[in-house]
Amino acid sequence: MTIRILITLFFVALILYSPWWMVLFGVTLGAFYFKNYYEIIILGVVFDLLYGAQSGFMAGYGIIGVVGAFVVFVIIEKIKKELR
Repeated sequence: MTIRILITLFFVALILYSPWWMVLFGVTLGAFYFKNYYEIIILGVVFDLLYGAQSGFMAGYGIIGVVGAFVVFVIIEKIKKELR
């Protein structure tokens, strides 16, 4: 459990200091490594709160991070079921 919390804090640091593709790669690995890694959705919310677009999709609310995190979560969970 401690490792999971430390990895999540590491991903928060990635969100703050790294490009988006490093964050995507990291949380994808985290979702693959941990069982039911729901923190990915919370990390998507944090990403959107920091860097979300103010215009366009959904009347000005940038929700690309949350939608992307949810899609990654669902895809990784399906892949894990197939591999077991």
